[in-house]
Amino acid sequence: MDFYTEQDAARRKTRLLVLLFIIAVIVLIGITNVLIAALIYVIGASSLPFTSGDTIDGALQWFTLQRFTWVCLGVLGSIFMVVLFKWAQLATGGKGGLPSVSAASVSCRKLMTRTSVAA
Repeated sequence: MDFYTEQDAARRKTRLLVLLFIIAVIVLIGITNVLIAALIYVIGASSLPFTSGDTIDGALQWFTLQRFTWVCLGVLGSIFMVVLFKWAQLATGGKGGLPSVSAASVSCRKLMTRTSVAA
């Protein structure tokens, strides 16, 4: 087992995971913007006038830069809060991550006893 080869492989995997996370955030922002624009169009269609009628162009009127910016900030803020929460939870060490994966703590004494009995 070559340490440097394993370290390079881990670095490549980390870069891939970061890239996939960024892509997921961009897709999430896009989907959220489209859903909010569609929701605003459907809710507001009966009470607000459209210049182009009840068409896709009418729905696109609701897709403004200001609305896009606010939705982006909301999605990014939500993701940031979840990342901070998980980071703080995992910063406590192994005890913080055990409940999230339904794992039980194993003491070193029990582990050493089991290995000496098995040998």
